[in-house]
Amino acid sequence: MPAQDIYDPRRWRSRAKEMRVLAEGLYNTKTRRIVTRLADGWDKMADRAERRAANPARYLDRNDADYPRRLMH
Repeated sequence: MPAQDIYDPRRWRSRAKEMRVLAEGLYNTKTRRIVTRLADGWDKMADRAERRAANPARYLDRNDADYPRRLMH
């Protein structure tokens, strides 16, 4: 998976939607609940990606050697 894909909320929302469609076809209640919770997790990832896109400076990698220079420019 390309690194930029992890920052795309549409990717995570799409996965959540796929999981919910899968859950609809399941007859076992426990399994359906598990798959639905996984979909909720993908939605949380989408929420995080949206927050990251709204405020990218907050999510810079502080372990990156160029971190201080990127803050100044």
